[in-house]
Amino acid sequence: MNREYTECHGVTIRKKEYMGDRHLTKVILDTDAESIEDWAFANCTALREIWLPAGIRHVSEKAFLNCDPLEKIYICCCRDGKIIPADNSTDPVLLALMLKCRPKETDALIRTAGEEQAFLQIPDDLLPDFLSEDDSTGFVPFLAGGEEDYLTEDAAAAHCHKRQLLKTRLIYERILAEQRGHLISPELKSSCIDWLQAHNPAAAFGLLLTKPCHSEAYFDLYFNLGLNKDVKIETLTSLAEDQPELKAKVLQKHLECGTGSGVFAGLAL
Repeated sequence: MNREYTECHGVTIRKKEYMGDRHLTKVILDTDAESIEDWAFANCTALREIWLPAGIRHVSEKAFLNCDPLEKIYICCCRDGKIIPADNSTDPVLLALMLKCRPKETDALIRTAGEEQAFLQIPDDLLPDFLSEDDSTGFVPFLAGGEEDYLTEDAAAAHCHKRQLLKTRLIYERILAEQRGHLISPELKSSCIDWLQAHNPAAAFGLLLTKPCHSEAYFDLYFNLGLNKDVKIETLTSLAEDQPELKAKVLQKHLECGTGSGVFAGLAL
């Protein structure tokens, strides 16, 4: 049974200390913790939230390897005996996403996360390269008898789709950060929207079929960016066929956007 949260004590979280713990859902490190070593939380397949002290000095790039459900990383401090998010810490969702996108930059991302403006410069600098990166990056095919196992084609496709959804989430989160007052350059925003249009609906709309953080905000953003205009309503409702509530929201939003005239014949909620 998953625990509500786990407190991790000590100045150093040692190598492999919590590796493979499938019961961890949320961890809170001591405020005097300074270092997280290799694979400390690797393969913790239920881990969704981590609270790190603002004074942490080093986090290994392999510390959170294969923690796919990880959604939030808070930079925190102690005030009046309580651990709370630091005043100037960056958005916890955006930080978690960046660590998944660029694990080799984990240490730099964590150490600059306490200064939001400095932190946002990192994803802005990395986004263009990350979006242009081959979606198969990081996929290791299973080898049988020294030859590639062709049954891994489905696994390779799943890996590429997963990477596209990650890129989509990062774009959505960065644009949402702009709405919170963190400006994004017109050139970067334009290239992000171009990428969404090129991967619509597979990733741009496909992310709405999953249950990530900020899903309502993603849904609104998809339509606010006009991405629905590039796809037939029949295609969107077909993709959402197994999710009646989402399908109904898509139809309603399409009507609100004034793009649904004459295309609803035969479409049932």
